Amino acid sequence: MSQVGMPGPLLLRRCQLAMPSSTKFNVANTSQDWDRSHHLAAEIALDPATPRRQLALALDTYNRHDYSAAEKWAGGVLTAGLAEDQLATARLVLGRS
Repeated sequence: MSQVGMPGPLLLRRCQLAMPSSTKFNVANTSQDWDRSHHLAAEIALDPATPRRQLALALDTYNRHDYSAAEKWAGGVLTAGLAEDQLATARLVLGRS
């Protein structure tokens, strides 16, 4: 049972389904759910058309210790107009790869 003013489980599930894959990846990755984040990255890899999706792939490959792939994905987004915090993440991946 949800509290007054709090969304119920059905509404939360609908919100999760409506989230872009890159957002779902970010949630899984920041909560260190590596299996879920890797599963989502596999979906993202089918269409890595946006810089944000490419950054997710950089993080996933870094998490799996595939540093050459992480470097490739992270390097490709540096001039793509991402937000500063996302650029910082890409630079961090590059610096540690």
